[in-house]
Amino acid sequence: MATVAADVLAKLHPTLLARARELEPEDAEDFLQDVYVEFLESPPRARSPKRIKHWFRTVLRNRHVARLRALELRSPDVLN
Repeated sequence: MATVAADVLAKLHPTLLARARELEPEDAEDFLQDVYVEFLESPPRARSPKRIKHWFRTVLRNRHVARLRALELRSPDVLN
């Protein structure tokens, strides 16, 4: 699994970084690095490169949504 994952990561890195830049333009590298750490700490059960790619894209999206929600909770309500 480690070899497959390393190969997939090497191929996906440019695509994942581009997606991270779309979601988090200011902190794309840090944002993606956090996803890589999550991958190392708790790798997906997926074995195929396609599923690993899907896992990364899902985690990127979920982390972005979580960050937006956290910012929303911390921001004062402008409408009231």
